Amino acid sequence: MASAGNPTPHLVLAQKAKVGVLLDAQTCPGAAIDPASGAPVNAPGCVSVNTPLRVLTPRGAYTEPGNSDVIYITDSPGPVSQVIRYTISKDTQDSYSNFGVLADGTVVQYAFAFSPTRGADGGLYLGDDPSAGAAAAAGRLWRIPPGAPPDVLGVPGNPASTPVPPSQKVGMLNGSGTSFPHGGVWLPGSLGGHLWVSDSADTFCRMDPNPSPGPSNPPTASGAPFALNVSTCNVFVTKPGQPAYDPNAQPDGTHFVYIPDGIAGNKSVGLARLTFDPNGGSAVRLKPCAIR
Repeated sequence: MASAGNPTPHLVLAQKAKVGVLLDAQTCPGAAIDPASGAPVNAPGCVSVNTPLRVLTPRGAYTEPGNSDVIYITDSPGPVSQVIRYTISKDTQDSYSNFGVLADGTVVQYAFAFSPTRGADGGLYLGDDPSAGAAAAAGRLWRIPPGAPPDVLGVPGNPASTPVPPSQKVGMLNGSGTSFPHGGVWLPGSLGGHLWVSDSADTFCRMDPNPSPGPSNPPTASGAPFALNVSTCNVFVTKPGQPAYDPNAQPDGTHFVYIPDGIAGNKSVGLARLTFDPNGGSAVRLKPCAIR
């Protein structure tokens, strides 16, 4: 799981019933996109390798900055979802988080959850949607506090089982107004940074303070402190999956953001690489490139 000069994985990919790693993703030459079809014009030269993680339906992955030995995976084989914590060097797979608390104090199981991500405040953020996208704006964003212990610890080579509810640790409702969110990422910038979400209805959008009351505060998630801001959405990838931010700046000061395209057929660009200008603060400046 390492390459010359790079002892840790660069880009973790959640695939069907397995988790892979794309090594040295920043150096991948990529493939140009046909503007007429929206598909790559040639096969990209980068291929992922598999990990020993045992999952059913992985929906996203996150590695800690400065500690790529730990991977957080969301496993969602239907209406029951969990966050898994996997330590590469120890081959341990923990059942990290399974339940969240709504604004009225109700404890609920994560359902149809997608990719976790870490915010600037140290919290782990997770999006889910109990309607699986059937209802508009029914998605929820959860915040798991920094340093929270796992629900159940695994042992080397033997994954932890999910706990009997309720577990001792729960996430708190943090955002609303999303539709079947497929992952999020914290993008730092001149405005202080924001959580951006891959939304099934509105594409790649920024989460802003929730106008309460207001149209972005649906009854299904009333009381959430943040809500999706449709005026910020970027629509290059029409069915975005989990985004990943590269903290290494390019010579012009911009950063790469990687987003997989889940649209069916040859219209998919595969894994898109976008360019983010942190000095702009409010939008992703596009330089699209399909790299896988």
